[in-house]
Amino acid sequence: MQALSASFFHVKHVSRENHLLIRRLAVFEKLCMSDEIEIKFLCRGQQIDNLQQILSQWSVLEQQQLSLRNAYFDTPSMQFRKWKMGLRIRSSELENTQTIKTAGKVIGGIHQRPEYNFSIDGDRPDLSLFNDEIWPKSANIELMQSQLAVLFATDFVRQRWLIEFSNSTIEIAYDQGSIVVDQRSSAINEIELELISGNVDDLFLLADSVALLDGLRLSNVSKAQRGYALAAQSLPVLNAKTIASIPLQGFRDSQSVDKALLERCFSTWQYNENAVAAAMQEYGHENDSNRVSHQTVLSLLQGLQESMQACALCLSLLPNDKSTQETSQQLTTYLERFHVINDAQQYWYLIENQEYLFRGLSTKQHLNEIIEQRLLELDLWNKTTQNIYSTQHCQLVLAMTKLIYSASSQTSIESVQESDFSVTAYLSSLQSRMQSRNKLLSDTQTQFSDAELFASQLSIKDSLILSQLSAAWFDDAQVQSYLLSWQDVLAGIEELVAYQNLQDVLGTNEEDKKQSSTTQWYQHKHLSLQKAVLFSRQQAVLNSNFWI
Repeated sequence: MQALSASFFHVKHVSRENHLLIRRLAVFEKLCMSDEIEIKFLCRGQQIDNLQQILSQWSVLEQQQLSLRNAYFDTPSMQFRKWKMGLRIRSSELENTQTIKTAGKVIGGIHQRPEYNFSIDGDRPDLSLFNDEIWPKSANIELMQSQLAVLFATDFVRQRWLIEFSNSTIEIAYDQGSIVVDQRSSAINEIELELISGNVDDLFLLADSVALLDGLRLSNVSKAQRGYALAAQSLPVLNAKTIASIPLQGFRDSQSVDKALLERCFSTWQYNENAVAAAMQEYGHENDSNRVSHQTVLSLLQGLQESMQACALCLSLLPNDKSTQETSQQLTTYLERFHVINDAQQYWYLIENQEYLFRGLSTKQHLNEIIEQRLLELDLWNKTTQNIYSTQHCQLVLAMTKLIYSASSQTSIESVQESDFSVTAYLSSLQSRMQSRNKLLSDTQTQFSDAELFASQLSIKDSLILSQLSAAWFDDAQVQSYLLSWQDVLAGIEELVAYQNLQDVLGTNEEDKKQSSTTQWYQHKHLSLQKAVLFSRQQAVLNSNFWI
């Protein structure tokens, strides 16, 4: 989208003699230009009628349809990509506009980036038009100018509305078309809301209304990022990202640590969500011969589920204000939809380990068929697609985005260095709070039942997540020892759950029900594993806590 400053500069027939004037104008442009702030939604299906119905509630100042072609440029070494910049020429029926977007910040679906625009003749950028201050000190502009080439293009039709919303002016764009690289293409179907003037809170309020449309998903990926991926012929990422530690850097106070923890988990959530969505688009058809394995699918979905659970954990550690409380409840309720992933993982565990688990059973082939059928009946792909493009999901991600964006704004304005604030001491206090939530994490004496072990899985996972988030601040060997100990306990509990599911499957098999040896076999296996899990738990508790 064009920033407001673009309307001030319509420089035609640029010549060398005009460069000095242009540079002075560029300085003026920099002074009067604000960051582009927009919220982006990806769409499934046609949304134009639904969007128009929503927008009819407010005063429309302008409305138009544009056919836009954007050519994106870079050097052979992808220098602009390395600098997190985007260089394009946008061509419409009215004019050609040269734009560069510099590195900004993306939180959830809100994109905040400085951009600089010039109206030009021709179809090739002139880097000398931009102010020198936007470039890194090492930049060789003349060399880069000589190396510029079109990397990819976007062609789309934009339906555009400019509306008056409360005390703000907001531009809404609905884009449909494609990203094109040689013979390859990727569809564009998205809605963008850009704050032209006014308050960011109004932008979020309008986004709340748009998020009620079914089939939308907030996106933290720009058209340019998608174009670069298409140009590189990148296949969908089939590995989920795990939670990583917050960096070793200065934090002013506990609020800044809380924000860093939540941001880290939310960015991991969005990475995994994008990976799941891309994999579903590429491999999610039943008749696709290149379909990925069930285990790969489950691994991606578990990564998404665990990163969402990490966000729920972080929200539970934040000060309990109204906004945090509402978002936390929203996320907790929504996570119940993902229990199907746990069911699938347990069935898949039985299939993967059937030679070991079913040893001694006369009807293991029949059992395997029952389990595979149950796994198929879970219909993971379709349910996941419905979930991540549901209004509940969209509203949840928008609420998370608003919460983090507001916290970032508040921190930058009000945060003052607390005297003697210790990050490690604060993280240690969080670990102690986590441990106190479930006696299974700290009690060395109590013997726990199966039901208590099963109920403790979430507490163990939360403890592992917080440990991963804190890892860089403590002794690595001690952290790894703690993680391995409790991961072993968790794996044992998950195996117990698998045996419970196996007993359920055995109960559906009349031939096995008649065999007393089957019951004895199950009881022996269960008792042996239960003892091993309880022993592992006791050893994990005795293992010194790395934060003390």
